[in-house]
Amino acid sequence: MTAAPPRPPGNPRRIPAQAVFFPAAIGHALVFAPLTVLANTGHADLFPALAGAGHAREMLGGFALALVAGYTLGPLSRQAATGLLTLWLAARLTTLAGLPPGWTAAATAVFGLVLAARAVPRFLPARRWRNRVLPPLLATVGLLPGLWGLHQAFGGGGHYVGAAGVLLLGMLMAFIGGRLIAPAAAGEFYNRGDDLANRVQPRLEAATLLTLPPAVALLLAEQPRLGGPLAVAAGACTLARCLRWRLWACPGRYDLHGLGLGYGWLAAGLMIIGAALAAGVYQPALAHLVTMGALGMLSTGVIARWHGSRHGHTLPGRGFVMLTVTAFAAAALLRVLVVAWPEQTPALLWAGAVAWSGGYLAAGVVLARGKPFRQQVARYR
Repeated sequence: MTAAPPRPPGNPRRIPAQAVFFPAAIGHALVFAPLTVLANTGHADLFPALAGAGHAREMLGGFALALVAGYTLGPLSRQAATGLLTLWLAARLTTLAGLPPGWTAAATAVFGLVLAARAVPRFLPARRWRNRVLPPLLATVGLLPGLWGLHQAFGGGGHYVGAAGVLLLGMLMAFIGGRLIAPAAAGEFYNRGDDLANRVQPRLEAATLLTLPPAVALLLAEQPRLGGPLAVAAGACTLARCLRWRLWACPGRYDLHGLGLGYGWLAAGLMIIGAALAAGVYQPALAHLVTMGALGMLSTGVIARWHGSRHGHTLPGRGFVMLTVTAFAAAALLRVLVVAWPEQTPALLWAGAVAWSGGYLAAGVVLARGKPFRQQVARYR
């Protein structure tokens, strides 16, 4: 096989959004995880904005939005990159400084508004209705954390806003993850002389896109028993889609295995959250199945693939994938165990934080190295 032709040099005056916001997300994971545990284990006076539901708002508005910005913004001018990062950091600093929650919410809302204004137009030319879902979804995910914080800062209620945000994030992950995994898997099957008939799987994708928005609306309307079954259905469609890619038939493609495990974990998380909502036994800790388990696995896979594409088109090896998948699975399960084992809450929270930060520390080491992996275990084709 002939080597791929070299890529033309990019515009040196423009910076990939990934180079700005992927490290920002990793830094957030390393810094805020231990601080959140402190705030929720008897030290709320140190970081009051991270106590209780504040942790969920910071997770969505800080960490998740940094990943969304890195994945969707594309090349940025130096001025735009600096301005966007400054907005993001300002919101994080208001959290660390212990300012009133309204300050953090307002700063997060401003960043989300600017993010939506810059990212949404890039996807507006889409023709198929399934692709047209992405712009309003991006706008909603960008604005929800800040609006949620402002709503609560001014005395608003809403018991299921956090769960609704998790479902929206899961919808975005299902869409973007599917559009990433399907062509990569199809290309691998093609190079092995085989054909992957089930690629994008538009019917299953459409089913997911059609069931989660009404589920979110029902949660915001305080009707979890009605919204829960829709989340279960979306998770089942996501799982069926993942299984039909047959990623286990791609030996040596550990990057696809890791992404597939993350996608499957997302499906399981949606089904478990939906079942708990339908049964009236939902606990906020269950959201970590999506926000820690699935998001961790998928995001580190994306970060490693992006970094590898810039350094010889290398792909992540088995060690990296096993480390990160194990770390994020452990982090999510340890956080959920708090529900069943409340007397061990501090120990479980600290263990989960160590696992979470450890997974992103591995991703940070990859980004910091000139060559992302010791061995080129595979190449993009």
